[in-house]
Amino acid sequence: MYKKVVTPKKITQQWLDRAFAPLRNYLNSHHPEHAERIIGLIMFMANQDDRFFYKHRVTKGYIVFDQAGQLVSCDESALEYEFDWMSEMPAIRPFEERFIHPNVSGWVRDNLRKKDTETYGEEVSIFLQELWGPTVNYDFTNLAVGCPPRNGSHLYEGSFGAVVESCALI
Repeated sequence: MYKKVVTPKKITQQWLDRAFAPLRNYLNSHHPEHAERIIGLIMFMANQDDRFFYKHRVTKGYIVFDQAGQLVSCDESALEYEFDWMSEMPAIRPFEERFIHPNVSGWVRDNLRKKDTETYGEEVSIFLQELWGPTVNYDFTNLAVGCPPRNGSHLYEGSFGAVVESCALI
């Protein structure tokens, strides 16, 4: 019989071990050769009504155990770990081969310190190029480096009316 697991405010390794114990024991006894690959794709959902609920991240299939660790139900796709479509995914082009808008390059050059550019420059450039740039038509004149303000004001107000509300840091 497994103890009831309640989701804490801060996740610890001890809590993870308890939350995944029924699933891990099941996989180690029924699928030992693939247990680690499968468990990496499974999310703990809840421990309620004397049942442990887990959900597959990719297939969305559920697997359910009772409080004693006995399998209650398992969707056909809940234990999948190999996906044909993953092998067919196109390779991501190296950063050096990507087109980067001149405003993106200029903003990174003018706003990030050398150390930050070395550490985060590629990721920031990709974010500005792929996500933020199209939203604000690559106009970064009001974009500033820093944490979101805690006073409820806006992070960014571009000339095209794009407004992103600040959110509380967790």
